[in-house]
Amino acid sequence: MEKENFINILEDYLGGVESLENYGDLGKKVLDRKAGKEFSFDEHLKGMVYALLTNQTQWSRIEPNIEKINALFFNFNTEKVKATDYLYFEKGLRDLKCGNISIHKQMETLHENIKTMEKLAAKYGSIDKYVTSKSAYFIVKELSNNNSEHKLKCMGEALVWEYLRNVGIDGVKPDTHLRRFLSSDRMGNGSSPLATEDEVIEQANQLVKSTGKELWEIDDIIWEYCADGYEEICTDDPLCEECVISEFCHKHKK
Repeated sequence: MEKENFINILEDYLGGVESLENYGDLGKKVLDRKAGKEFSFDEHLKGMVYALLTNQTQWSRIEPNIEKINALFFNFNTEKVKATDYLYFEKGLRDLKCGNISIHKQMETLHENIKTMEKLAAKYGSIDKYVTSKSAYFIVKELSNNNSEHKLKCMGEALVWEYLRNVGIDGVKPDTHLRRFLSSDRMGNGSSPLATEDEVIEQANQLVKSTGKELWEIDDIIWEYCADGYEEICTDDPLCEECVISEFCHKHKK
């Protein structure tokens, strides 16, 4: 059996792609964009805030409070968010127990990030036209690089990828779960026990070619298999005895 088949094995284990956590959300957004949908500035703001909330926390804590979070941010009416002090959002998120270690800085710089997005919208005609003006890989580098004039505060590559995925850009989020899973120590060919973000992107693109799946599907299959609050199999302390793809794993072979 070819090693690339591990994606199909994981998909079957998880109950098929339709049962994946983000199938109806990320998948629909990708399909909507492919069908010609342009995402509004408010939708981009929502995508960015959602991405910030994933920082160093379990999405299973955030998800049950999504509707309350939407209401807190005035359903992401940009003008209302701009007119509201950041402490209102910080307090609201803490009250919902949806904060994270960086929540103060994230909310403190929220208005600054909106200004950056507005400048890009003015330059390109809309923020949506900007994120589709170049390859997603380049956009991520531009929005996450500390030396870039378009840097979004409190957002590294993984969070920018998450933001773009939230507005229908097909891609993978190279977070800790995928970096660990696709490392030299587990299922991938990364250069170390924690693959670099670029190595995750490269390997995900290889899996797209070998499986015919979309990037977001590759991401979601691996993420659900690893993430806290979901399957929790290939975690920091992996449950190798329960793993359905251990025969392909470097760790298992040691």
